[in-house]
Amino acid sequence: MSVTFRTIGGPTTVVEVGGRRLLVDPTFDEPRDYEMGGGRTLTKTQGPALSAAEIGPLDAVLLSHDQHADNLDESGRALLAGVPVTYTTPLGAEATGSPPTTQSRNPRSSANGGACGSGASSPSTVIDAVGTASVAGKPANASTTAAR
Repeated sequence: MSVTFRTIGGPTTVVEVGGRRLLVDPTFDEPRDYEMGGGRTLTKTQGPALSAAEIGPLDAVLLSHDQHADNLDESGRALLAGVPVTYTTPLGAEATGSPPTTQSRNPRSSANGGACGSGASSPSTVIDAVGTASVAGKPANASTTAAR
């Protein structure tokens, strides 16, 4: 089975495996400043290689966290509403106001197998959850494609 990683920009990546499409950390805003509070500013210096509209249909989003805009910006947040399921942390699910289909996992919870256990929200766990083969580590047939 072939696995393709398509880098969109920053942490945003489309993973395609077994006919399923997973988007990691959606960030689609153009360059700008984000006020972080406490007098801190996060500056995005480069836009994405593709817009959210150009990504195409998705089976799921893996959101590592939403505490700052370099992992989920305003355009990425808008995209979540059109995706069947979002996998994130409990804090991420609460903060995004994600729909009830959001699956949140606490990777440190003993119920989820601990920090590296099978219940952690790793790409392999999420890929299993969207109905495709498990991918652990670096598959021998994985390829990386940079978007233009």
